[in-house]
Amino acid sequence: MRDLHGYDLNRGYELSWHSSVVAAMLLLAAGCGSKEPAVTATTAVAATVEPVAMATGAATPAAAPVATSAARSKANMSVYIGTYPLDKVGAHAFFDDPVVVSGVAAAVTDPKAAAAIAAMKGPVGPVKRVGDEIAASRCELHNCGARNYAVHVDAATNRVSSVCYYDEKAGPIATWYRPDGTKTSEGGGCSIG
Repeated sequence: MRDLHGYDLNRGYELSWHSSVVAAMLLLAAGCGSKEPAVTATTAVAATVEPVAMATGAATPAAAPVATSAARSKANMSVYIGTYPLDKVGAHAFFDDPVVVSGVAAAVTDPKAAAAIAAMKGPVGPVKRVGDEIAASRCELHNCGARNYAVHVDAATNRVSSVCYYDEKAGPIATWYRPDGTKTSEGGGCSIG
């Protein structure tokens, strides 16, 4: 089911050429002054542009490098900033990226919370830079205020730094899980703004 703006209520925003252009511009800007080799930014841009070229039938230059998971994750998770966490950038979407999947599995030690996060299918907001972190959130369809989660990745280490899970039925406080096994309760939801 879609709304008037192409929003798939069961998935999130579809990847459009606009998203690819914005992601490419962000990647190029992020590469300026970076100590990473120039090929890293080029590889990430090719991964962003190639799916659009394939979808539109445009020819992709044979010499253009194709990003692999290893090349993209070596670059950094900031490639997702400005995209929606269900839109693929290269081979993965933010929520499906191996860094996020393994980080969430390591941090969320409560099996009920882990199962609820894995099963949640609802609206998403764009991946954002929040201080020193890259974050994305998702909520339950037609119940966003009462049930949601967010994943935060440390922008310097490219590792999950915390996972917030909120279920109003469990209490008015969100639970923040960290990869070191600690958890804290604070706030009244996991929205990243």
